[in-house]
Amino acid sequence: MPEYCFYKKGNQIVALRKSDIKGATLLTRQGFEKQFEEAARPMKRQHFHVLMTSVKKNT
Repeated sequence: MPEYCFYKKGNQIVALRKSDIKGATLLTRQGFEKQFEEAARPMKRQHFHVLMTSVKKNT
């Protein structure tokens, strides 16, 4: 089961796989802050795609 980390910037919260170093770097450069909470549960691919699309729009 993959583990996810959460990143927050203002009202936006993004979940990202803990192993996604490149995504984490992009979020940090965009001003997102890693939150202390983590989750270990399955995430539907559809939901993950929506989150990553949001991140890519901000780059």
